[in-house]
Amino acid sequence: MKESLSVLKSKRLSEEVTKMLRYSIFISIFIQAAFATSQTSMAEFVADFCKYNGKHFVTITSVSHFYPVDDIQHLTLTLNRKQVYTKSVPMPIVQTNLKWGLDTVLFLESELTKSNSEKIFQIIAKTKAKTAILVLTSNASSDELFSDLTSFKRNSLFYMFCKTSNTANGTDNAIWRASTVLTLNNVDKIITHEMVQNQVGQWIEQTPNLQGLHITCTNLPWPPLFDFKDCDGTFNCTSTGYSPDYMDWMGRMLNFSWSCVKDNHKEDWGMEPINGIRNLSHGEWTGAMGNIVNGNFMVGVSSWIWNIRRSGLLDFVVNIPGQSAMAVSPKPAKFDLGLYLRPFRNDAWHGCIVTLLIMLSGIWCPRAFFSYYESTTAQKLVVTLTWFLFVLVHAYYSGALVMFFATEPSLPFSTLQDVMELYPSWKLKMLKGMDVDFVAGAERGEPLYVEFWDRIHNQPSEAVLNNFDQAISEIRSHEVVMYAAYLQLRGYLKSNPYQNHDIKVFYKTKKEYYGMILPYNSPLTPYLTQASISILQVGGIDYLTNVWVGPEVMSPSSPETVVLAGSQLILCYIVVASIAAFSFIVFVGEIVGKNIFEKKDSRCRHQNISRWINTNLEQPSCLKSP
Repeated sequence: MKESLSVLKSKRLSEEVTKMLRYSIFISIFIQAAFATSQTSMAEFVADFCKYNGKHFVTITSVSHFYPVDDIQHLTLTLNRKQVYTKSVPMPIVQTNLKWGLDTVLFLESELTKSNSEKIFQIIAKTKAKTAILVLTSNASSDELFSDLTSFKRNSLFYMFCKTSNTANGTDNAIWRASTVLTLNNVDKIITHEMVQNQVGQWIEQTPNLQGLHITCTNLPWPPLFDFKDCDGTFNCTSTGYSPDYMDWMGRMLNFSWSCVKDNHKEDWGMEPINGIRNLSHGEWTGAMGNIVNGNFMVGVSSWIWNIRRSGLLDFVVNIPGQSAMAVSPKPAKFDLGLYLRPFRNDAWHGCIVTLLIMLSGIWCPRAFFSYYESTTAQKLVVTLTWFLFVLVHAYYSGALVMFFATEPSLPFSTLQDVMELYPSWKLKMLKGMDVDFVAGAERGEPLYVEFWDRIHNQPSEAVLNNFDQAISEIRSHEVVMYAAYLQLRGYLKSNPYQNHDIKVFYKTKKEYYGMILPYNSPLTPYLTQASISILQVGGIDYLTNVWVGPEVMSPSSPETVVLAGSQLILCYIVVASIAAFSFIVFVGEIVGKNIFEKKDSRCRHQNISRWINTNLEQPSCLKSP
């Protein structure tokens, strides 16, 4: 009986132990499942974001050395499963080898602290805009998240993923949310944008908003694209022109204000470093462009040429296409020796001269060997052929001369190199600030560009025009060709229509992109670029171009009749005067020769007449009648 009771007690105990084990196993499985669900939620969220936002190469790192390795491995596997190529790199390697190319750097942290935030933000400031992701796995409020960012006053634009609690329906569920964070040099304001998923799964900012940010800029006058007025003597002026209107338009779209300060470096555009190499780390920059390169101002509000030499130095926001052009004021030359030679090209004249020499040789040379050659049939054929050639050339020349006077006078050049080669008879002069179009050729060692670059720096009066008033005056009064931005020329002629009657644009470069400049890797670049695209799509560029730049420059109409001046007939005068002078010289020679002959004849007569009468000698030749 006692044995059966003890057996019964042991069975009950084993059943209770079994129940407790099952319960503990269930609890542990539940806890693991809950943890796995939270972990999977974060990994899936990050993986979906990277997949649908084009982040195909991700480098995972963490400042927290004690961050669970399992979590990083799980995130890595999830990203790889979503076809996002991922690698995990320790923080020291990230700090010393940040040239990741296409990689997006993902910081996986439990929370932000003073110890880790400084390291994280220093690295984020070096990454390109929107190529860094900060993932915070602990629950935190917005105030807590951004409290450490208030002291971070450097240019950056990155993504932040954080987890917040959702107590809806009486449950406490964690919800992951994404946002962009924008910080600027020496600006206390932190701009954040919540991101939402669109229909195709991409995470986007609903409405870009710079939240009343005040943007500072600097520039120099470059009308009609940018100009200053009402300056108060402290470089604070009112901005006017195409670019200020464009900036106002973007300000209304993005909710920001702006002001511009006139650069005070003695009209220095600062397009080349004053010392060092032409890059960000070794060059010393000043002037309007140098202030942007150094990050002293947020934006250079004008239209700067975007070329390969400036890539890596600045960010560009394209606001108008443009091109450079050469213009001249056609006018008769002071002394035109070649007016009657230009109907034929040089090779045609060479052919005519060679053919004429051959014909003359065929007429005159045989006479030295054959006295009867003049009466031969061969000589008559050569003479006939020579006259036929003269009539034929005369007919062609007369027709070419009529066409030459009936059409618009042609210029002796058509390209930039042609004008450079004609120096100093024709002088190429660029408008101040157009150095960028010549520096590359000078650096390549091209002789024409090297010579012109030397004149720019050592003889500026021979190569540089300070403004359009001076330019128009010089091309009208001298043999000068103006080189300027075509948009500027159009804007000047729109403001001064009476100056347009004799300006001819004969050469244009291919179109280039002009844009506002920002410091390299500026966080404002994506927002201003998006606004610029929106302005382009609604026709804003065409509208502002019509308002400020004006229509195309029309070539001056050709006169119905061509009136030749004395300076253009100088060749005719020279030929006639030369023949007249030669005739006069021959005439004088004949008179002198005749006088000498007559004196000699008279002396002969007086000396020999008596001797001839008294003797039977033969009559002297000087006494014989001719």
